[in-house]
Amino acid sequence: MTSNVLGARAINKNWQKIQSSTFTSWINEKLKLNVQGDREPLRDLALALKDGLLLVELAENLAKGKKRVKGVNPKPRVKAQKLANISAALEFIKEQGIKFVNIGPEDIYHGNMKLILGLIWTLIQQYQFGSRNQRISTKGILLIWSNAMLPELPLTNLTSDWNDGRALCGLVENLRPGLCPDYLDLDPDNKAENVEMGMQLAETHLRVPSLIEPDDFINPSIDELSMMTYLSYFVSPAKEALLMWIKEILPEFNITNFSTDWSDGIALGTLMHRLFDQLCVDCDSMKAENGLENLRRVIDEAEYRLGVKKLLTPAEMIDPKVDELSVITFLAQFKTATLLPLPGECACSGAGLTKAVVGKTARFKVDCSRAGDIKGLSVKIAGPSNNIPVTLSPLSPGVFTASYCCQEIGEHSVVVAINEQDVPGSPFQINAFDPRKCEVVLQPSYMTIGQEASIVLDRSNAGKGTVQARLGGQDEGTVSIRDNDDGTVTVSVTQHTGSEVRLELLFNNELLTHCAVVIPLVDGANEASKGRLKGSGVYDATDLQKSEFTVTGLSPGLLDIDGLAISITGIGSEAEVELSENVDGTYTVEYVPPKPGAYLIHVQCYGVPIPGSPFKLTVRQRPQSSKCVFYPDKTKYKISGQELVFKVNTKDAGTGHLAAAVMSERHAVFKVPCEHTQDGQYVLRFTPNDGKCRYILHVRWSRQPVPGTPYRFRAWPGADASKCVAYGRGLNEGVVNEPCEFHIDAREAGIGSLSVRVHGIKDSFKVKVEHEEPDPRVLLATYNPHKEGEYLISVRWSSVEISGSPFGVYITDPDAELEAQLREERLRQRSEERRSRRIKSEEERKLRMEERQRAAEENRKQKIDALRKRSEEKKRLMQQQEDERQAAIREMEKLCVSTTRPMSGHYSRNGLQQQYVMVGYQHGAMMAYGGNPTQYYQHKPISTKHRSSSFRVKQEAKKKKKTRKKRTSKCSSGDEEDRTKWQVPEKEPTFPNARSLGHSYSPIQSDTGSKSSVLNESKSSLFGIGFSNRNFLTGKRQELSASTEKL
Repeated sequence: MTSNVLGARAINKNWQKIQSSTFTSWINEKLKLNVQGDREPLRDLALALKDGLLLVELAENLAKGKKRVKGVNPKPRVKAQKLANISAALEFIKEQGIKFVNIGPEDIYHGNMKLILGLIWTLIQQYQFGSRNQRISTKGILLIWSNAMLPELPLTNLTSDWNDGRALCGLVENLRPGLCPDYLDLDPDNKAENVEMGMQLAETHLRVPSLIEPDDFINPSIDELSMMTYLSYFVSPAKEALLMWIKEILPEFNITNFSTDWSDGIALGTLMHRLFDQLCVDCDSMKAENGLENLRRVIDEAEYRLGVKKLLTPAEMIDPKVDELSVITFLAQFKTATLLPLPGECACSGAGLTKAVVGKTARFKVDCSRAGDIKGLSVKIAGPSNNIPVTLSPLSPGVFTASYCCQEIGEHSVVVAINEQDVPGSPFQINAFDPRKCEVVLQPSYMTIGQEASIVLDRSNAGKGTVQARLGGQDEGTVSIRDNDDGTVTVSVTQHTGSEVRLELLFNNELLTHCAVVIPLVDGANEASKGRLKGSGVYDATDLQKSEFTVTGLSPGLLDIDGLAISITGIGSEAEVELSENVDGTYTVEYVPPKPGAYLIHVQCYGVPIPGSPFKLTVRQRPQSSKCVFYPDKTKYKISGQELVFKVNTKDAGTGHLAAAVMSERHAVFKVPCEHTQDGQYVLRFTPNDGKCRYILHVRWSRQPVPGTPYRFRAWPGADASKCVAYGRGLNEGVVNEPCEFHIDAREAGIGSLSVRVHGIKDSFKVKVEHEEPDPRVLLATYNPHKEGEYLISVRWSSVEISGSPFGVYITDPDAELEAQLREERLRQRSEERRSRRIKSEEERKLRMEERQRAAEENRKQKIDALRKRSEEKKRLMQQQEDERQAAIREMEKLCVSTTRPMSGHYSRNGLQQQYVMVGYQHGAMMAYGGNPTQYYQHKPISTKHRSSSFRVKQEAKKKKKTRKKRTSKCSSGDEEDRTKWQVPEKEPTFPNARSLGHSYSPIQSDTGSKSSVLNESKSSLFGIGFSNRNFLTGKRQELSASTEKL
């Protein structure tokens, strides 16, 4: 197909090129444009016609200068002037009576070659040929003229038959005898040499310009218009030669033209009579006033007896404006015409002229008794593929019998001719058919009484013909035939009696013995009434899935004679049904519904419905993944960590289950949840988290893949501004009016958008960012600063500053560099002076600091010596106190051991006298209590600082003897009531920061009347102190705690 199209295009361009060259040469010839003249010949036709001047000149030249084109601009420059010239030329051509369509000034101005060539051809037809024949085209006239000039070379066209050059050389020889007498002997393979020789002879001796290049002339794809234009130049010398020939035959008529000199028909009749004596014998009696009748007789006789083609009607011949080319061509045929026999008097008859049976002999009769000389009688029969031999047997003088036998089916053409002229009715068309190819393709295995049955006969391979049918024997019934227009016919038969039907078929009245039809006759109504259906497949099924049911109650063997017919049909659909006979005589019906919906089950036995038929069947829809619609996520760049949303529409996919999973290129599988949003609509959400990775999404509807899946996509890392790097000199410094640049590498920064902004002097410069080859993610930023100053270039990747951004850039101005250096030098000098002053002041400050440090060091040493002395004094005092404490303890232990009674005394502090009771001592701690026996207090060992003042141990020792008797009486005194009142409570009281004092105690009465308790008389090392003043006890506790912490 492609090669044919390319070949057609090449041929189209080739003929257009040849035609353009030919028409350009024709214009050059008409306007006398040649290299020898003052004007150069045309090369480009479209370009030459663009300004309209050449078209104006050509139109005026063809009009023989009778009129001039008005409104022509001799020097057009703009398009409007050129279009005006073209329009004026076209209007002038229309005024000459030349009609053309589909072309305007714009087409010529823009060089539409097809329309331009069509316009030039219209001018050539009008002015070169001058043909006005309405019945025969110019091409047809030229072809007839060419055959009349060259009877030895039969020409069928004006293109390829001229390629070898022999016809061209023969035409030159015919017009100028002796120039090329051996043109028939020229080698057809030497095309170029033959054509060059013929063109040279024609141009030299006949003044025929070589409008066509020899290479184009021998081209098989040369177009007819170019050849017709070239051959038209031969008409003028042919006209002169023909006129000389006619003058030699008819010298008395003084023929000078091919129009008015032939209008009365006398000259034409005389010419034909002098060429053929037996024709137009009454030409001398013709009268000029009967010119129309004379021409009619002569033209008809010339066509009938000489075979001269009738190019003009008598009415056209008497017209003074008759088409001269047609007249020349008509008269040129007489030069080579010969007498013809009279085939019109021959008659053919017989059945063999209309039909024939393949393989059988057919005959027809040929009667030529009144046709005259029949030496040239011939009978030819052409079949579809080959010719058939014919045998002619004479019956009587001039009467023959033609016998033949066809061997193939189809149309045969019988040509009966005398001297190659067909007899009336020839060629005859014979229909050859073969009845043996007829075949019965469909017949019922049974017929029901009173019901119509159809038999189909295939005659498509038997040829054309009709089918006939009839009932054989004494059977009573009806027969009808219907053509199916597909090569088959349907024969419908109805019979009411008998046990079988006999049918005879005929084709074109030929009995088809091999197609005899015998059909058994049965009673189907009784058999059908016994049928029943069983099984779930009668009422319910699923589309595209096999279902079945069983037919019971019918006779076995119905499938062998097609006695059981079952069909399942729905609205616009039908299920395929498979029948099988079971061993028990029942029938199993299997079917697959094509789509869901309501169906009807038709069950017929011998063409009669069983009871209940048709049965209603409901088919449910099965899951169909092909009807699911998958909508992928619309995000152009899928970013890792961002949720992707896919949608699936299963509204029309039946009932099923949707499942989805994603597999990454790392072979990880992720199950995708399917959220059912509404009727048949699902939303799938997946978040890729593997960075740059490829994924495949699989979506299945009831384990069947959904169209559009597996869906492949790639996830890119999210925008990471920390991995976007900018580098280059343009980020640090720059020079005014010099291009600066820096690079931005975003290959590892993921998917994002880049923004570069400049902060500084307004409208100083703009940054242009472009992709850098070969990696488009490496960007080149360039800018050209116009003003000096400090700027900040902010580079952001997805609205986040990259590392190092904003970048400080200082733009310097080369012109101000000298001034800046001078300014820097002055600043340096000033800075040096300030530096020297600062160094001097720093040295003075250091001297002052050193003096202060020396004074502080001496002061510190003095303080340290004082502290050392105070510390040594304190240690000495503490050692003295410790010695005193140890001595007191020893004394106290001696006292405690010598008695088992509590020891009482007084304590003096700040002028207050307090009574106490010593109840025991343990691990160096004294235990005492005051007026309230529940308020015990455990004292840590008393420091030496307070011990002498707290207990007055020495004074007590001196008064021991004096007070013993008194304390003993006090301790032993006390009535029974007091003892009972101060018994041990149920729960022993607890004391913070105190140790257990024992299990029981007994009350005693102090001198001041306060209650005291001590341990029972069991020996114990514990002791306690009772204070009559509670406030004093609390204060002493705090003082003792503080003393203990210091120790």
